[in-house]
Amino acid sequence: MGNIATDHLSRNGQTTFYDDELGCVIVHIKPQARRFICRWTKGNVHLTVPPHATTAQINQAWTTLRPRMIANRPTLDFKPGTVIQLDGLSIEIDRQTLEPNTAIIHSELPTARISIGSDFDNKPDARRDIIDRALKRIAYNVAPRLLLPRAKQLAAQCGCSPAGWSITYGTRTLGYCTPTKKISLSSNIVFLTQELRDYIVYHELAHLSEMNHSQRFHQLCNAYCQGREAALIAALRRHPWPILR
Repeated sequence: MGNIATDHLSRNGQTTFYDDELGCVIVHIKPQARRFICRWTKGNVHLTVPPHATTAQINQAWTTLRPRMIANRPTLDFKPGTVIQLDGLSIEIDRQTLEPNTAIIHSELPTARISIGSDFDNKPDARRDIIDRALKRIAYNVAPRLLLPRAKQLAAQCGCSPAGWSITYGTRTLGYCTPTKKISLSSNIVFLTQELRDYIVYHELAHLSEMNHSQRFHQLCNAYCQGREAALIAALRRHPWPILR
């Protein structure tokens, strides 16, 4: 396991250290940070630390957070023959030689396909990146048909009337409700289970009434979730995403 050496710790924003199992860990020292936050972003571990944290405190935080990062490590080296099974959508990955330096995408429901060019046979990092982009493209293409009918059904059940719906492609912001009562859903929630997709919708529906995350907001969201808001939040944090985030 890697540790941050005192002489590597910079107070002007960022430093890195190497972990034997997880590779390069990027440490961000942010003035506004109040606690240690660790997450995977685009295949690398990023650790955000408060500005006055000591080297010993950072190393202790990393020791605590490291097992979770190992458990949640993205596994994106999908090989030809892999099938990613999602609720309402299967994505098949195969190999093609017609366009060897790219991936050919077919965004259909209920079965989509990514055909990887033969140039990527011995390039696992490049294959990971091209599959990641292809998965996100498929999600964006199918999201209006896969997500919006269900979202509108849930809104009707909750007695809510958003001013409109749209699809975005955020990887961190999975949903958003504007002050004008329009709801945007990230196409990447396609990669969630149906109950977690529903939770994202319920969360945004609650914002139609409460634009902050007050106690009243959580009471309303919890009511929409049939009393399961806390359990769904925990499940969302543990969800094994098949894309880089």
